[in-house]
Amino acid sequence: MLKSLILMIAARLLMITFGAFAFIYTHFKFAARAIRKRDYKVFTSKMAWYYHEIAFADDQKGNVLCQDVFNDWFIKRQSKMRLDYGRPDHTVSHVTGVNEYRENLAFWGRLLAGILNAIDPKHTEKAMTNEQYNG
Repeated sequence: MLKSLILMIAARLLMITFGAFAFIYTHFKFAARAIRKRDYKVFTSKMAWYYHEIAFADDQKGNVLCQDVFNDWFIKRQSKMRLDYGRPDHTVSHVTGVNEYRENLAFWGRLLAGILNAIDPKHTEKAMTNEQYNG
């Protein structure tokens, strides 16, 4: 347990110390590339990809970090064929989509699905059918 705790702290420190710098650096790098190529679409397409990858990684992290809360609050207790939150290669959106499809979501899970689908139509359905594995 101590080794895992130390690795988690090291990973967090790395993100705190380099994360903001790396985020800003990437914007400048993609902007410079777009200016060199005289093509603004290069910047917007690269940044859209970058933002999506960060969101995907955060979604997977949230699935692990919040697994106990989400399993207790978002999924009906007596659900059959439920997919539990907590797998590192699944996103919150994917697990919510699978449980939504199987009609396993409790009130808070349905609320989350509704919010995600309001932001991006059919988000949970798309996440349910998309590949989640990053290995």
